[in-house]
Amino acid sequence: IPDQYGEAIDCPGFPVEVFNVLGAGDAFMAGLLSGWLRGRNWTEAGRLANACGALVVARHGCAPAMPTAEELRSFIDRSPAISVPRNDEELAHLHRVTTRKKPLPEICALAFDHRRQFEELAHRTGGRPERIAVFKALIGDVVEGLKGKIDGLGAIVDDRFGGGVLDRLTGTGVWLARPVELPGSRPLAFEDSSGPALTLRSWPIEHVAKCLVYYDVTDVEALRVAQESALISLQQAARATDREWLLELIPPGGSRSDEAVLASMRRFYEIGLKPDWWKLPPSTERDTWKRIGDLLRASDPHVRGVILLGLDSSEADLGRAFSASADESLVRGFAVGRAIFWPSAERWFEGRASDQEAIAEVRSAFLRIVDRWHARRGGNPAELRAS
Repeated sequence: IPDQYGEAIDCPGFPVEVFNVLGAGDAFMAGLLSGWLRGRNWTEAGRLANACGALVVARHGCAPAMPTAEELRSFIDRSPAISVPRNDEELAHLHRVTTRKKPLPEICALAFDHRRQFEELAHRTGGRPERIAVFKALIGDVVEGLKGKIDGLGAIVDDRFGGGVLDRLTGTGVWLARPVELPGSRPLAFEDSSGPALTLRSWPIEHVAKCLVYYDVTDVEALRVAQESALISLQQAARATDREWLLELIPPGGSRSDEAVLASMRRFYEIGLKPDWWKLPPSTERDTWKRIGDLLRASDPHVRGVILLGLDSSEADLGRAFSASADESLVRGFAVGRAIFWPSAERWFEGRASDQEAIAEVRSAFLRIVDRWHARRGGNPAELRAS
């Protein structure tokens, strides 16, 4: 520290719109010490300090607004073009994805968020709609019984019929996702008419917002724009509430075209969509998974990854898709539903299977899928770990 002010090191600041004055000094000192302890000279350390202070006062919060190293680099590299950091999409994305918890090593999820299919089954078999919640509770028993026995155990379940299951599994370490889309809607609509921003605010922070969309880049413009706008609103809601979101992409009309899926993913990245998770059809082509992985790495290096959906595939077909994706590190697991529980559901609703028989059948079918997942890289059978 010099005796004369004029002899001090001059480190220019970063002009930003001040949104909140809390934390400026803490952020400044954090940046200064971070640079100095890493061998930066005082000018460089001061620049980091000023950047940290600018980012914190330019958005809401104190400690939660502190930038990460990657976020800081982006801000410095693009300054002075960023005068309102809280409105910058790249900074918002980087802040969220570089401060979140580390991912699970894999996801082995039982997906039973189906609503329309269960309502049709209950109607066809003369069962009351209340019975749907009872059966979903049985599937919840399966998941709960496997806690600690399967790495990356997860579930995708709705709150319309599976609210009790969500309550039971929340906070247990099971990876949880829940749907926000209105089943079968095209253009995409949300189940809660108030919109995703209000819906997600009431959820536990660990719940991932899952959204299924039937989309193709060749859709007529009005339909395509409506669906894209809905997805953008979901992403904005997820960012505003600090929740992760999962995009389940299915080409319309039951098509499993790999090219259609890739084209849609490219389009979504072009318009700024960056889901934390992708849930994609189970392609059996190795080259498709490599191309998907390359697209993800180029478009969003911080993406959590891809989980494979069942799409009414047989167990054998799922095994082939698992094997085809084995060399792609960003394929992180699976979330399969009807291939596992639907035969049991039909028998149970028709009165041909007891609660315990349904639980045993669903558990056995799920473990067979887990076995196929681990077998793609020579893992141990799930039956041994879950016995």
